[in-house]
Amino acid sequence: MRDFKGKTAFITGGASGIGLGFAQVFADAGMNIVIADIEAPALGAAVAALNARGAQAIGVECDVGDRQSYARAADRAFSAFGKVHLLCNNAGVARTGQTWEIAESDWEWTIGVNLMGMIHGLQIFVPHMKTHGEASHIVTTASMAGMRASVAGGPYTATKYALVGLSEQLAKELAETNIGVSVFCPNNIRSNMPNNGRNRPPRFGGPIDGKTDIHAAEHIAVMQDRNRAGMDPREAGLRVKKGIENDQLFIFSHATERSVLEDRFQRILSDMDAAATLGSQGSLLK
Repeated sequence: MRDFKGKTAFITGGASGIGLGFAQVFADAGMNIVIADIEAPALGAAVAALNARGAQAIGVECDVGDRQSYARAADRAFSAFGKVHLLCNNAGVARTGQTWEIAESDWEWTIGVNLMGMIHGLQIFVPHMKTHGEASHIVTTASMAGMRASVAGGPYTATKYALVGLSEQLAKELAETNIGVSVFCPNNIRSNMPNNGRNRPPRFGGPIDGKTDIHAAEHIAVMQDRNRAGMDPREAGLRVKKGIENDQLFIFSHATERSVLEDRFQRILSDMDAAATLGSQGSLLK
């Protein structure tokens, strides 16, 4: 997908951070913008700012982990602009702590937003894109946590790995269509994402107090310190746009962790070699 002008982008979690960077970049490229976000005040402010700079943008409150809420948001996009050509699965949350100590409800919340949010988007928009038949693209915001373990905790790391794998699967399934697929794996980006617990829905326990909840407070402090020197979200958006134009499956914001990935992949290959030293199938049964 290289022609953006006059087409429509649907961006989840687009009211702030990386998602807002996407919205600004694709609006500047001439796209209609639909921001779907759970945080109403930020949503209104983001849409107003986009429209003030000449964009055609609307916002709709949406809990991506709720299929019905997602479907209503998509219907709003269809009513406003007709066809959607770019789906940005961007909404994401995290819950820190020891993997075995994190409450089941927080696992469900993180999986619901990060993984099921992507699945809901695919089930709604892939058939729509295939029906209208025009060049389209799906980009999902994973993380470097989808490539290696993360301080953001087990649920976050597990779901981000899932997003990477699902994007690879999707790319194979759509290889013979004109729907491109990318997975964005950013490192530190300036955003308020570390304090995402402010938007935890009541069914999962309601908002997390980032000052009194020990795990949230520690995570926010660590990540906000890192994010102060992070990439501007708009630059992240520009890098994603370039990756879409180049039809890249993997889009990275930073190249600084190349050595970490090389170490991980080398360990995988070494352990594969260890299997080879055991001989062919059935050799240990002789």
